[in-house]
Amino acid sequence: MTIERLSELLTSVGATLGMDLQPDENGQCCLRLNETFDVFLDYDFSSEWLQVFCLVGYIGEEEHEAIYSPLLEANLFWTGTEGATLGLAPDDGSVYLCDKKPLDALGPVEFQAWLETLLKTAERYRSWLDASDPSPGGEEDQDELSENQPPAEPAEAELAAKFGNGFVRP
Repeated sequence: MTIERLSELLTSVGATLGMDLQPDENGQCCLRLNETFDVFLDYDFSSEWLQVFCLVGYIGEEEHEAIYSPLLEANLFWTGTEGATLGLAPDDGSVYLCDKKPLDALGPVEFQAWLETLLKTAERYRSWLDASDPSPGGEEDQDELSENQPPAEPAEAELAAKFGNGFVRP
């Protein structure tokens, strides 16, 4: 499969979402879903697989033990993640939901369903992480986050720098 196939899938989903989506020359694209999740897509030319990931939330230093176990349980046989994987960035405690599929296995309907499932799963874990936040004022902060997309965190800025400026942001 080629970048043209990815372009077709993004055009199809973009039409549904009312966005003009196209991958850059590196096979990368970013789209915002439900005004809160930036979903990064990265096509691997060598394997012909499409990788997707999004930031779910953060784990504070004092929360690690209480949250690690449920996250690991969710990953076991992918039962709590609908086939995706939850991962933790060790430098800042950011939690990502990641998945990948062969591009040739995705038609427009399957692609859209995959993104919808990823979004629902990410929303579920973001809500859970928000509810698990024992920090003072955590609830007030989370109410603010539901209304506005938080500013890019260091991990997201690092990812953007790693991938260059190729992401197409709606």
